[in-house]
Amino acid sequence: MAKEALVVVPENGYKATEHATTNTADGYATASLYVGAAEKLFELNRTAVLTSIDEQCAVAIKAADERSLLAAWRLQASYVFAGTAKAVAYWRHASEILLDTYADAVSDAENRLNRGFLAMTGALEDMTVGVGSTILTGDPDLATERMKETADIIAPPGNGKFSGAAR
Repeated sequence: MAKEALVVVPENGYKATEHATTNTADGYATASLYVGAAEKLFELNRTAVLTSIDEQCAVAIKAADERSLLAAWRLQASYVFAGTAKAVAYWRHASEILLDTYADAVSDAENRLNRGFLAMTGALEDMTVGVGSTILTGDPDLATERMKETADIIAPPGNGKFSGAAR
């Protein structure tokens, strides 16, 4: 007995929003960043393995041409330092690839965060248009009224002269 899954999708004319489209593009960009790093590491490993095999074949052929076991052992021992240098170079290249990828990922995340912050502040700004405080916007009428009130406290309307009793 086979089971079937039924998915019902309403026909409401849904269109992807700009936000959903942006998130999808950001996801593809992030994925391609990591895939690119994996490709670079794969290429580094492929090159290292092929080079090692070619070098070991050459060393084995030279060792077979030697007349004594001591000479063959010395030949192998002479390549120890070269092998160590190659291992260090391999790890240096691998760490450069990983660090570059990490820096690119951090930069990408920072850019996405900044875009989100700008979109959020833009939305908040659009919502608060016309609702601003007169103190924050610097309404000149309010400042003029406050100056007149202050002047009335100091010199009450009438003769225009200050008297100590007006306090």
